[in-house]
Amino acid sequence: MTTTQAAPLAYRVLGTTDDITDCDQCGRDDLKSTVILGHLDADGNVEGVRYVGSDCGARLSGQRASVIASDAKKADHAAREAANE
Repeated sequence: MTTTQAAPLAYRVLGTTDDITDCDQCGRDDLKSTVILGHLDADGNVEGVRYVGSDCGARLSGQRASVIASDAKKADHAAREAANE
């Protein structure tokens, strides 16, 4: 009998929002903003999103919270630049 392990979930940081201030992971509801994590399918395409605090985003993605926060800032900046073009 063989057992199969599910592949670990992969996420991409898509930015931040202050419209949603509740963490999907832990339920905390007093956040200033949340990080938007895109759940990636096997081909690397965003399949769905989660709104989480930076600490929960770090746990989900296996990165440090500081890396998640930095990636979120970069994604927000890229989105602003794209909107200005």
